[in-house]
Amino acid sequence: SESFFTKHFQHNIALGQHTWNDRAPFSAFLSFSQPHISVIFGRDTVAWGRGNTGDLIIGGQAPFHDFLQYTIYDKRFAYTFNALFFDDIKDGKADSTSFYDQGKRIFTAKRFEVSFSPRVRAALSSIALYYASGLDIRMFSPLMWEHNFVNQSNDNDVAPGSFNGDNNAMALEIEVAVTPHWGLYGEFFLDQIQHSGEVGGSTSAYEPNAFGFLAGAQFSYPHHTGRLTGFVETVYNTPSLYLKGDPGIPSNDDDTNHRMLSNLPFVRSNSGRNESGVGFIGYQYGPDTFLLATGVEYEQPRAYTLKADLEFSIHGVHGLAAHGRKTNHLTEVSSPLEGLLLDAGNGALEFRLAGGLEGRKVFSRFLSGFTRVDIMNQWNRRNIPGNHFSDLQLTIGGSLS
Repeated sequence: SESFFTKHFQHNIALGQHTWNDRAPFSAFLSFSQPHISVIFGRDTVAWGRGNTGDLIIGGQAPFHDFLQYTIYDKRFAYTFNALFFDDIKDGKADSTSFYDQGKRIFTAKRFEVSFSPRVRAALSSIALYYASGLDIRMFSPLMWEHNFVNQSNDNDVAPGSFNGDNNAMALEIEVAVTPHWGLYGEFFLDQIQHSGEVGGSTSAYEPNAFGFLAGAQFSYPHHTGRLTGFVETVYNTPSLYLKGDPGIPSNDDDTNHRMLSNLPFVRSNSGRNESGVGFIGYQYGPDTFLLATGVEYEQPRAYTLKADLEFSIHGVHGLAAHGRKTNHLTEVSSPLEGLLLDAGNGALEFRLAGGLEGRKVFSRFLSGFTRVDIMNQWNRRNIPGNHFSDLQLTIGGSLS
């Protein structure tokens, strides 16, 4: 009975009122490749970037995305295009006056990579979130790099065959192999930089600057017949990163159901926008975040793996509702420098410290097992002063293939 698990031991087994996840399979795709070109279409995990704790463009934390991706490459250059397809934003609340109910959501990402030398590699990426009544070939053009407001519209509907681009951003990534065993990497994600000229010459109201950066170092050393790897990484996302306003009109007084639907934290591939979880596109902890993390792992191929990791992070009031953030909107600021620091709102910044130990064992060609212990402490949880929370979790599992 589920009542057995109601005190100090909890689980995620689908008993009682729980339901099974019926969205399987999480991985099902068709692929084609030839020298200098590859194409893949279907459902699988998608991640862009080199971050160990996640990535600022497509974070990779969602169980799956439905997508089309092709890559054209040679020894020094590579161009990748990815289109993620999402359902309509209706959830049973269709509204003929809101263009969000007139079409599909299509997220496009374009990436151009260059190897300057065997030790230095850089990549420039552009993303755009569209609300479209139909496909437009301009979405798939490798020459179209969308600026923040180049195609934003406040119309209340999408005319047949047209689209609105509602969230655009660009990213620059650099990787450097310092030594044969050590490497450095960094990513700067630019959502928007505003000045008075872009808001009609006004000097009293600005759209806030929104950007994020990720930087780290990692190593890899052979040890006997195994390999020791590790990393240290830091991330900073401003409070308004990924967020935009909502030009749609709410269908009822419950404004929270239709607000800010062009925000990337609300764009999910496998759950409704009002559900908890982190199945959105960008960085797993969202905007308004500072993080410092490290980890080390030793792998003995076809035998066992040992891993330890530690994260310290600070969170403001903006970001993911799944993490207790309730302020998922973009607000005007009085100066370009305002809105760059973490925002405590009317409460306090949340501090979080989490660590874990993990072990994996290969028993045969077909069977492997793993166990992991995680411990976490949060101070001022959900930005409530004095609200402390701690948790200890034990995970045990196996894989048969």
